[in-house]
Amino acid sequence: MLDYFTRLSDTLLNIDENLPARVARMINASGKVFVIGNGGSQTTADHFVCDLLKAVGVPAISLSTLPLLTAYANDEGYDYIYTQQIKRLATMGDLLVCVSTSGNSPNVVNAAEYARLSNMAVIGLTAFDGGRLAQICDINIHINTDIIEIAEDAHMAFLHNVVKYMKDDTSGH
Repeated sequence: MLDYFTRLSDTLLNIDENLPARVARMINASGKVFVIGNGGSQTTADHFVCDLLKAVGVPAISLSTLPLLTAYANDEGYDYIYTQQIKRLATMGDLLVCVSTSGNSPNVVNAAEYARLSNMAVIGLTAFDGGRLAQICDINIHINTDIIEIAEDAHMAFLHNVVKYMKDDTSGH
């Protein structure tokens, strides 16, 4: 167990300390913030939406409503569950935050590519080799690990740091 905490700590200490401020500025400069992911990464995405809405009042939307996901998966295919929602909900100036440890989830990558074509900014949180997502983001927060649990914990810690930065920035300045 100690090895896990040591590895997580080392991983977190290797994240560029300027990234939370950059991400916070991008969020503050955007319209709505859409957040997506798969599995554990979707749980991280939903938690981030909760923090953005409640803690700092940012208009954030999770695109993981189960009935809607299954309807799109059934009718359009699983690879387009997020793209179809972005087509109907997003406007210029909105932001897409994508959480994908592999960076290769087709539904996340397709949504990010569509967002870029629609002049939306894209922030990615990846691990492993970053995958395709890392190549198409305006900002990619890459967690340098091949251990999924470390990646997921580091993504959540990073996003908590962004929210903390945003709260501190608005409360004291």
